[in-house]
Amino acid sequence: MARRRFVSRRKPQPARFDARWQKARARRSQWRRIRLTGFDAPEMDGACAAERTRAQEAKRALHAWLAGGPFEWNGGADPPRDKYGRELRAARRGKDELADHMIGLGLAEGGGWTTQRIDWCA
Repeated sequence: MARRRFVSRRKPQPARFDARWQKARARRSQWRRIRLTGFDAPEMDGACAAERTRAQEAKRALHAWLAGGPFEWNGGADPPRDKYGRELRAARRGKDELADHMIGLGLAEGGGWTTQRIDWCA
């Protein structure tokens, strides 16, 4: 008797992103958590409505940049990790750095997560 092959009828789902880190699937059933470095964006669960709105704008801008074509990130096969185990990587497309792009749009501040927390509600 021939084996039946399972074929999913569901559309593949893209990796979920927030404005500062992404969860990416490298292989089937293997997820990688990646923290994009070089900028600090508003929090999705921010302290005020203004911060949450800007976080949504930053998320859309991040998705648009990532969908804009092939890009590369630093870190190699064994990148540094933060205290939560996320890979730390900076993304770029040619000479266009993702961090500079997000900061240029006014949707992020420079310095990344190592600097003092920004008050997006002020």
